[in-house]
Amino acid sequence: MNRLKLGVVVVLAMGFLWQSATTVLAEDKYPSKQINWYIHSSAGGGTDIFSRTVALRLRRILKANIVISTMSGGSGARMLNYLMEQPADGYTLNSFTNSNLATMARGMTTASRDDVIGIVRGCYDPQSL
Repeated sequence: MNRLKLGVVVVLAMGFLWQSATTVLAEDKYPSKQINWYIHSSAGGGTDIFSRTVALRLRRILKANIVISTMSGGSGARMLNYLMEQPADGYTLNSFTNSNLATMARGMTTASRDDVIGIVRGCYDPQSL
């Protein structure tokens, strides 16, 4: 009886993997166009330097053009409001910091925590609440 259950699980898993593989193969290769990366802080600061350093490596890995733009104003509110108007297609990124979270908490932007999908953590900010 246990072998039968195991066989069913294996067959279902194989079917799932086959379906997933054909779906991935049918999709366009990512990235197929320019990636835009937005930073809310001024040029030359820590967030800017960190983001540009990561983008240099990412360009080599993805073999894609990544354009970094600074969009300061309102502790990130200007940038977050702009990002909310962009399509959620993976071609618009931003460097999200604790000031962006504080801006959301103060209601200074239309963006909410549910609108943010993290890709990678660059640092750990224990002073953020």
